[in-house]
Amino acid sequence: MSAESKVMTKKYQYTMLILVMVIFIVGFAYAATALAALWGHIAADLGFDLVQISALVSALPLGVILFSFIGGALLDRLSTRVMLFISLIVCGIGIFLRGTVDSFGAFYASMMLLGIGQAVLIPGITRVVANTFPREVIFKFNGILMSAVPIGMWTGFNTSIPIAEAIGWQNLFMGIGILGWIVAVIWVLIARDFKKEDVLLNKQINVDLEKTSFFQNIKEVLSKKQNWFIILAEGFSQGSMQTLIALGPTILVTFPGTTPVLAAFASSMGNLGSLVGYYVLPPISEKFGLRKPFIIVGYVINVLFVVAAYMVGNIWFAMFGYFVGFFVNGWTMPGPRTMLQESPGVAGLRAGTAMGVLITVSRIGAMVVPLLFAAIAGVAGMIVGISIVAGLCLFGAVFIGLAKETGIGREAANKLQEEKKAAKKA
Repeated sequence: MSAESKVMTKKYQYTMLILVMVIFIVGFAYAATALAALWGHIAADLGFDLVQISALVSALPLGVILFSFIGGALLDRLSTRVMLFISLIVCGIGIFLRGTVDSFGAFYASMMLLGIGQAVLIPGITRVVANTFPREVIFKFNGILMSAVPIGMWTGFNTSIPIAEAIGWQNLFMGIGILGWIVAVIWVLIARDFKKEDVLLNKQINVDLEKTSFFQNIKEVLSKKQNWFIILAEGFSQGSMQTLIALGPTILVTFPGTTPVLAAFASSMGNLGSLVGYYVLPPISEKFGLRKPFIIVGYVINVLFVVAAYMVGNIWFAMFGYFVGFFVNGWTMPGPRTMLQESPGVAGLRAGTAMGVLITVSRIGAMVVPLLFAAIAGVAGMIVGISIVAGLCLFGAVFIGLAKETGIGREAANKLQEEKKAAKKA
């Protein structure tokens, strides 16, 4: 279907938001969390050892890294509606095959296939938000989109094991795969591609709508220092925080009086904090019309509270530290993505290309930093390793500080608030 030329209604905007959240949960968050929860069952049934499981875990981000750049760039040139449909079908195949394989090689192939699907899916859903909502509310709706991750993770952790014990983990994964295909069909039937001239963000951001070839889009994104400051901030911060999150259960279970169940519950407080933060914090940034100060403060709080959760040695303080430390994800996760979308030359037009680069760099960080931690901890001990890894997150704050502010500014935000109040009174 060719791109349509008409104004998006509020009903259509919110329908798109709900759909991409469902896509994010089914194709990414729930599938990933269910797998993490069920590794013990899978290893027992298929005879995988720790080395093989580690290799399988690495196959997913490897697929994302290898294909996010090209996938994001293709989203800006081809139909986003069709590309997201294909990516979710591919994700569904990768998830479905988990339930049918009986060898390491076949399982590895299914994980790689899922990574390839997610390489288009993740920048794709972000591009949908950038092409659906205007600048003055895009931070808020990026935050709501990101809330799909803790929702999917919480659901995955709490439902996957009971379902797998009732029907078998193989049937669970086949069911998720089929659900992904159903969602893909619903998406392609409802979603529409709009002309670039009608996209609100393209009208509000300085972007050349004429130079839109595949290579022109790539050049425009890669040639701007502004974009690289934001992308590098994401790479350092995500590498740091993903490593600290992964260490959680291993460290928390060593605290006095802490059982594995209590350690898992304490870790889940990070998901709860993130979920609340995604809804509460972005509107505060929108109210002030600023991005940078809130993201920088968020990175600092991330580091201080998560590290304190590990250093104090008390499981109840750890729960508090996890909640607060990840509550500010409401600024640090959707914030850099929003700044990238608002940067000159990007907007909705090149949101796919820009997000493809950002996802590639952030996944590289998430793969490299754990290896760095292992090397440091092996020589200098865990505390030194944690401190250095946490410090990398502060590099994210430095790079955001180097980037130019992309918000509309306090004065424009105040004017917008006054106009909204006047409209309500009228």
